[in-house]
Amino acid sequence: MKKITGKIILASMALSISNAYPALAHHEAIFGPQSSIMLSAGNYVSLQGFSRQTGTSTERTQETTGLFSFGFTPIPDIPFGVNAVIPFSSISELDKGGGKAGIEDIVVGVNYRYDLTSLNNMFGNTGNYILGMSSMELTNGVIDHEAFQGPMDYMGALMGSTQIGPFAGLIYGLFRHNNADGVSKNKDGDNIYLGGGLTYSQPLEVINKESYLSGQLGISYETYFSDIVDGKLDNQTGGRGVLLHPTVVFSPGYNTQVFGIVSIPVWQSYADPANQDRFRVGLGVVYGF
Repeated sequence: MKKITGKIILASMALSISNAYPALAHHEAIFGPQSSIMLSAGNYVSLQGFSRQTGTSTERTQETTGLFSFGFTPIPDIPFGVNAVIPFSSISELDKGGGKAGIEDIVVGVNYRYDLTSLNNMFGNTGNYILGMSSMELTNGVIDHEAFQGPMDYMGALMGSTQIGPFAGLIYGLFRHNNADGVSKNKDGDNIYLGGGLTYSQPLEVINKESYLSGQLGISYETYFSDIVDGKLDNQTGGRGVLLHPTVVFSPGYNTQVFGIVSIPVWQSYADPANQDRFRVGLGVVYGF
């Protein structure tokens, strides 16, 4: 099973972001590096860092990814967004030694947000909506393959959000399709991620009127289907797991948010124990404009 961080699908990390919303806005408990690709349509830039340790106690692998992401709305007043995620990764085998580092495949995507106007009017906010996303992963990276030699992969997702006062909730589903390699015809297994999150936000008017502190808890059920090698399923790959994602978000105002996250596996079943999660952590800052 290919390195999940290297493919920008670390979908278990509950990243909480709101973009271009006022104080007490809905803070979207989403997930990992590709979460920026699912932000509500708007204009933003973000710097994020994630680290994930997998394997057993005697065979550990540390994957650390830093990324720059941005999104913009091409047409004002139409909630259609264009997004990009540019990642760099370092992968180290802690117990065996060795590793590699370099740029990852860039992810580009689009999303569209449909506001549930009746609910927004009822609750007096803008946090009730449905959002759809589609994206593709380019082949520029050097971690999982030689630059511009790997297959083009795709993602699609649907997300629903609701907000009542300082409380907000979100559910999502994401499917990732991995294409076969053009040379070997081998194929990494597809992925499905199902999850959601709850959040409570508290204004910090002692700082300024736009500042707040948000506590959040996300949960994800992640499925990794078996790889195909030489035309046959590789039964030594694939698996599934459930993770919890406690998250803290602080905004000093000025359309800026800082987040910290820890992801904790609560149940896992992998054909190869080397692919099971030990822990995941993340930090980041997001600026909306």
